[in-house]
Amino acid sequence: MTKNHQEALERINFRFKYGIGTVRDYGTVKDFERFCLIDRRLSTDSAVHYANTVFRLLVHAGKPLKSLTKDDIRDFLALFSNTHT
Repeated sequence: MTKNHQEALERINFRFKYGIGTVRDYGTVKDFERFCLIDRRLSTDSAVHYANTVFRLLVHAGKPLKSLTKDDIRDFLALFSNTHT
């Protein structure tokens, strides 16, 4: 993992831990978690993991769900692209 990726992950973890950011979509994230549990029949651990990942994306982007762009998602996913190599 590069230094830039590590710094970005630390920033996300800090924002996540302390609730810093413009995340107003908590209800939507919880609805997504319920969708994963009920409609997709995923385990509780999987549903929570997916919902947390979406929440971290929103915190990382620092903008509401409806304002996210493909580039915001790509930037977020790039943080994890080399973690398993």
